[in-house]
Order: sequence, then C-alpha cells, then structure tokens
Amino acid sequence: MSFQALLGEWIDWHNRSLLIPMIHVAKTIKQHHDSILCWFQDSRIDLIGPRLPVHVFYLI
Repeated sequence: MSFQALLGEWIDWHNRSLLIPMIHVAKTIKQHHDSILCWFQDSRIDLIGPRLPVHVFYLI
C-alpha cells in the first residue's frame, strides 16, 4: 500500500473520530496533503533512524 493511500485512510478515519482535536489535525493534514506527499517522495527518509552515534543526539 502506498504512502498516499495510507495518508488518505488516516485522514478519513480521523475525520470520523469523536475526538475534536483529531478532527482538526486531520483537516490540517488534508489542507497540506499535496505538500506532505511531495516532501515524502522527495526526501530520502530513513525509517530506521539516522546512523549517528547515540551521544550526538544529546548535542542537538
């Protein structure tokens, strides 16, 4: 399943939520849907995490 399909399902699911803050988040993401897809496709996301030593994270 593609990221676009997963994002669409997530938005649809949270639009039907009874939690008002989640509905607002879903609407915000829907407004920026195209930008999020472009960012996801253009960036080289490392889903495992960066390959930096642990002590480097404390410097950031």
